[in-house]
Amino acid sequence: MQPQTAEKKRPPKVAAAKPTRTAQPGDLICGECGEVNVAGRRFCSRCGTSLAEATTFKLAWWRKLLPRRRPKGAMAGERPWEAKDGAKKKPKRHGFAKIIVPLRRVVSIALVLGGIVYSIHEPTRTKVNDVYSDAKGKVMSVIRPQYEQVRVGPGTVSNDLPTFEFAADHPGILAVDGFKNTEWRAQPLVLGHRPELRVQLVEAADLARIIVHNGSAEDYAKFDRPKILLFIFDNGQEYRAELSDKPDRQEVKIENAQGVKEFRIAIEDVYHSLDGSGVALTEIEFFRKE
Repeated sequence: MQPQTAEKKRPPKVAAAKPTRTAQPGDLICGECGEVNVAGRRFCSRCGTSLAEATTFKLAWWRKLLPRRRPKGAMAGERPWEAKDGAKKKPKRHGFAKIIVPLRRVVSIALVLGGIVYSIHEPTRTKVNDVYSDAKGKVMSVIRPQYEQVRVGPGTVSNDLPTFEFAADHPGILAVDGFKNTEWRAQPLVLGHRPELRVQLVEAADLARIIVHNGSAEDYAKFDRPKILLFIFDNGQEYRAELSDKPDRQEVKIENAQGVKEFRIAIEDVYHSLDGSGVALTEIEFFRKE
């Protein structure tokens, strides 16, 4: 009989099982049993299979955005309270602080991608610029509103009697003529009579501000100065505005004046002068928001 060739004994096949440790970036995954081996090993720690063709574990890109789970147990020679370089470990984040780091990464990636799209896609850039301009305009209109003057028509008159000594030379139209060297002089505020000015605008407007130069431009102390102005609008609303007793320019807010074109301004109270010969108002201007 001829001698038979000896058969090579194959190592027993090891069934794949759950790895004994959590895979970390750089670890070697045994292709025979699925065990996770630390980087640098040449043979599997469980089945002894060569790791020359083992798969190197890599962390998926989306897992990098999530907090990393550290192994609970410490490795040989490792102190849980110290980092690898010997420095003291930072305290663990709890609650909302856990999502700050991944959220910051997500926002950073979104900003980078958004910047790329903004720079290369013209319609997106135009849309973003329009939205930004609109939002900026709305914010600035609240923080620093801009106003546009409303023109007054020629039909402005006062309720002064023709016999009043200043009726001819200082009529009500001088209170809205745009000049600071002219003034309206009205009859004194007495029981049964309050000075009124009937104003007509060139077009209907939503009034929001008035600028007033109070008293007489010629002799401020000689005439009474309006203190309380009652606005009676043609939209059925009213508003009272209080003025300061000073000849300088003063801005006053006006409310309830939406879509008005004609209204009356009644003087309800005054700052009294020395002789009380009448009430004087140099100028009043009307403004709406742009």
